[in-house]
Amino acid sequence: MKRMKKELNLIIASHMELLQGTAFKAISGISVKEILELRNIYSNDRYEYFNRVKLKYIFPLGMLVLTFKINTDIEKVLFQYFNHLMYGLPAEQYKDSEVTFNFS
Repeated sequence: MKRMKKELNLIIASHMELLQGTAFKAISGISVKEILELRNIYSNDRYEYFNRVKLKYIFPLGMLVLTFKINTDIEKVLFQYFNHLMYGLPAEQYKDSEVTFNFS
């Protein structure tokens, strides 16, 4: 018997927290080198940037898909969260080190 999935509703605070948590899981473990590389790709080829970012969050998003219906609006919000987090990290000040950002 197929189980009905819930709608992920951006108005419900707990659903927004799930989406934010998914963005943090996707970016956790990212290195300074990878952040700077993604920022450079964004400047040169936004299509490539979108694909690389999507590869970062596809697995954590897949965990949400087990319970919720995910539409393109939800994915856009997740992309924006990820993008906001990535550009908010202080990668420039660590560019000469092997720093990795981890979130729990």
